[in-house]
Amino acid sequence: MLKQDRISKCISLLKKSYFESSIITKVIETLDFNETQHQNLDFLKFGIWTYVPKEWFIRDDVIPDFVFIEFGRNIAIGEKKYLIKKILNSNARQKSLTEANYQNIATAIMEMGDLSDIIIFAPIDHYVKMHIDWTKEANALVVEENELIVKSHRIPLFWSSKYVDFKDFIIVRRSFGRWIAKPSVRDRLSVEMLQSSEKPDQMELKAQTLFHLDVIDPSQILILKLPANRVN
Repeated sequence: MLKQDRISKCISLLKKSYFESSIITKVIETLDFNETQHQNLDFLKFGIWTYVPKEWFIRDDVIPDFVFIEFGRNIAIGEKKYLIKKILNSNARQKSLTEANYQNIATAIMEMGDLSDIIIFAPIDHYVKMHIDWTKEANALVVEENELIVKSHRIPLFWSSKYVDFKDFIIVRRSFGRWIAKPSVRDRLSVEMLQSSEKPDQMELKAQTLFHLDVIDPSQILILKLPANRVN
């Protein structure tokens, strides 16, 4: 017999993992869907649509928790990958750097003006350099707990990965775009898990987000091109 408490736990783990991994509310203005204002917009779906073994929710010796944690994380990764792609394909300003040192990056950030809602995306290849060389250069700790410290301002810092790969530094102001979530930002992830009518030994899992993304003001994006990544 299906253990409903285990099904509920796995759904909760998936949702928890997604919301902990999702960067959307941290890097771009997010809005709840409004039928009157947004009814003519096209919405995209990102999610997991798959079968999982029914025995996961019957047998006591099977613990599928980690799989559902990964499902949630993967949805968040898909959103981030799409967001970065849209940023890089926008008509954003670009600036060439001779070197990716602290002074050059900090100067570019300060050129954005008010730093209160600035975000920076950094290539993971520079992780060690930013934590060690930049600290020596500035004679102070400048990268701490995924924040870049510039003139006493703590700039939220997000890294590339093998799943979301980019080679240049990307500076954005949150108002560069809008992310409209359906039905709302808070309830943007829907999850269903039902017994499959086509595959009796399987459960059907459907977990997805529904959203619309607009890059409204590309001037609020600055891509810092590094020497090896320039297009001549």
